[in-house]
Amino acid sequence: MYMIETLFYRVLKESETLQKDLASYEKQPAIFYQMLPHDIAENWKESSSFPRMVYNIEWRYHAERKTDGSMAIDIYCTNENEKAPEDIAKEVIAIFEGLFLTEKTDTYYAAWDRTDSFETEQGEPIVFGVRIYFDVYRFSKQEEFSPCPVWGMNHFIKEEQPNCIVLGHDEVSEKLYATAKHPIVFVKKEESYNIKTSYAMAWMKSTLNIVVVSSNIEETKKWVTAIYRDIAIEGETIMQNGSPFLVMEVQENTTNQPLNMGQITVTGQYGILRKEKPKQKLNHATFEKRS
Repeated sequence: MYMIETLFYRVLKESETLQKDLASYEKQPAIFYQMLPHDIAENWKESSSFPRMVYNIEWRYHAERKTDGSMAIDIYCTNENEKAPEDIAKEVIAIFEGLFLTEKTDTYYAAWDRTDSFETEQGEPIVFGVRIYFDVYRFSKQEEFSPCPVWGMNHFIKEEQPNCIVLGHDEVSEKLYATAKHPIVFVKKEESYNIKTSYAMAWMKSTLNIVVVSSNIEETKKWVTAIYRDIAIEGETIMQNGSPFLVMEVQENTTNQPLNMGQITVTGQYGILRKEKPKQKLNHATFEKRS
């Protein structure tokens, strides 16, 4: 498994609820990546192999970057188990709600998509289960060389709303939950292009998307409104070199893809100074003074 797959596994394995609900394999809750061991394997505790869980993560390239991957979790139960797979599925969904996992400079979020039921065998005991689908989003560090409008926006949001945790700007722990008091914010550059060039500088126009995640929809809307108003009132942010990113338009979005498109779109412009041309030193120069 890659590092991020291991992080998802640890989140599931360390859940006290799942430790009680699932069978035990090698003294660990019966959670497996991609493949299940055989029912008659010796490592099952008390010869009980249900309930059990197997998960898989597939990564993909999407031209519009709607999602970076998908995770499917299968939960198997029998009619002899105390809990139904649907109940365990609700617990799994609750575990990942608002949870951000960070590996080096990349942060990942699994958003629940849907849950489907299935049956695998007839006879006794009857084996049945559910498959839970999650969309996996990756938030990579966006800050670039100076002057960088993303850096300026990250810094501005942190100054105006210090309780916000800004991905790619703040130091974050490996496992982090978005809460009502500490929402998680991510700023990404959607596009950037040159609009004109003068003798002194090149003028750039950039569009930034801002993603906000809090504990629930209502709290998220409050934070979105607060950040939106801060940007609209100030009208500019300051980048690393002290130059401004001038806000031309700020829009609050009502999108059904907030983790992809963001809830706030900011369009602005900034200048990049031309590099000074190298100056040639005069060697052995003499000057004659005339009266």
